[in-house]
Amino acid sequence: MNLELVYCPNYFSIDDIAATEERVLCKFERPVLKLGSLDPSSDSPDVVAGTKLELPFWLASFLFKQRIVSIEVPKFYKDYYREILNADPSVVDLKKWGPHYYELGLHLQRLNIREQSDIRKILYDSSRRTRQCLFNSRFTRKETV
Repeated sequence: MNLELVYCPNYFSIDDIAATEERVLCKFERPVLKLGSLDPSSDSPDVVAGTKLELPFWLASFLFKQRIVSIEVPKFYKDYYREILNADPSVVDLKKWGPHYYELGLHLQRLNIREQSDIRKILYDSSRRTRQCLFNSRFTRKETV
């Protein structure tokens, strides 16, 4: 399933706005003048290449498209967490992983990053398995009543 065709961000959606406010770790690939205020640990007026900062996704995605930063995928979209979701999605509280787990994942998978297909697979598999658990629990309750 091609999630890119299914999901289209909505400028007026509060969920999309909140999801793009989530912070992601970025590494500056080249120096940037006059943005030193983004790094509270630096006294320099500029950001030097190699600096790692957590930036809101909306800013990180803009800088990524300009090839100024590289984005490190949040840990919740990596293999270890995929294994947890595959084991039993019914016991995972995705709100603790990130209040906008699916929305942020959908925004991340739209970027041209090397983990794009992994994120797409994690989102698809976790939503499918969670839906299946909800479906099964609904019919289990009806039978016991």
